[in-house]
Amino acid sequence: DLGHRRLDQPSNGTTALFWKDLNPKFILMAYRDFLFTQDGGFLDEIYPAAKKALEWIMATDTNDDYLPDNEGQDQTFDLWPFYGASSYTSSIFLAALLAMEKMASLLQDEKTKSLCREWFARGSENFSKKLWNGKYFICYNEKNKSESCTVGQLMGQWYAHLLNLGDIVPPEKIKKSIESVFRLNGNSSKYGAINGILPQGKVDTTCWQSQNIWAGTNYAFSSLAIYEGFTKEALQLAEKVYKNFTENMFSP
Repeated sequence: DLGHRRLDQPSNGTTALFWKDLNPKFILMAYRDFLFTQDGGFLDEIYPAAKKALEWIMATDTNDDYLPDNEGQDQTFDLWPFYGASSYTSSIFLAALLAMEKMASLLQDEKTKSLCREWFARGSENFSKKLWNGKYFICYNEKNKSESCTVGQLMGQWYAHLLNLGDIVPPEKIKKSIESVFRLNGNSSKYGAINGILPQGKVDTTCWQSQNIWAGTNYAFSSLAIYEGFTKEALQLAEKVYKNFTENMFSP
């Protein structure tokens, strides 16, 4: 995804709004590529762009909670409007802060390093305060908020594990969220975990995407679950998605 003015649709992106998850993803990808290559020249070259991306996403925090504020269809679930703090966008943002702190430390940028540390501490606290319902992190918290349990609620934690960045929220909440996704979303279909399930177990019918099964989010969630010790359950879920492609989609 290139969001606004993307290559295959130069007039605009998929929506009129700037996507709030893309800049944090860019920061994570930049640190990933350095981490896996140890290419110092690449880090020197990419770092100014990463800082610019960080400044932009920080500026979208309109209520001083140290988290980006979603304004509707402004993230990868581009038919699904999120408002205020959303677990999907904010978890990715928190992971990006940890990655940016690592890059800033390597390049001896103490000001950015300190800024990221402050934003992470306060943002992580507000992430739990505003989105945690005792069992999982809700979809978003403004405009009547959405209590939907989403497969993507801790995508940032998955990427943080991938890059060895540590936990973005208390570990017991990570495990409880994973258990909730398996219980609600994972049991919602024989084809995989549905993106959004309401607390009562009903499918979130907000839009097509809330009712969809996305292979990408299913596999990323399964990977997160394996990191957290849920290997058996994760492989069973991933197998559902795999069989849907290999056995159902191409059957005569």
